[in-house]
Amino acid sequence: DPPSSAEIAACVADIDAALDDCPVDFGRARSAVGVAGTVLTVASAVIEAPEYSSVYTDQLTVPAARVHEVVDRLLALTVAERRALPFMHPGRADVIGGGALILDRILARTNVSTLTMSGAGILDGIARQLLADAGKLDRLARNMAHRQRRTAPRIAVQLGQHDAGQRQGLTERLGRIDGILTEHGIDDE
Repeated sequence: DPPSSAEIAACVADIDAALDDCPVDFGRARSAVGVAGTVLTVASAVIEAPEYSSVYTDQLTVPAARVHEVVDRLLALTVAERRALPFMHPGRADVIGGGALILDRILARTNVSTLTMSGAGILDGIARQLLADAGKLDRLARNMAHRQRRTAPRIAVQLGQHDAGQRQGLTERLGRIDGILTEHGIDDE
């Protein structure tokens, strides 16, 4: 603590090997946007933020060269020294070196001169997608319920007098489906 140059070199070799196997061609990137904890912590170090908060870093653009300098600086610190930084979350102090080194190696493979930060992370994107999908599912459920309500009486009529019990069971199931849909605020009327 801090990591030796040999330990850092071994990490760089492992990271580079993993990136070599990655199907993404980082050299084709026209911009670089980083999200969430590690990137925002590195950005906080670049601007020497007084605390860890996306207020200081969300939508911030910093020179890639400064990111490389900060990564070197963070790697040279002990965990205790990192923990003492005003922008360092205590739970991140012991792992920031590895994450920062990955960021550094990715940026080194690009031709971009800046890195832009976003406080919205991967989970925000997943949540947005789920909400969009939920809207699609609601529409699908409404359409299915509408079709089911129109189709079920025809099925019941087709069953005719041959099996009144099946017709009654189908009517009861449709009533339960209707109730469930209504409970969830789905009404196609």
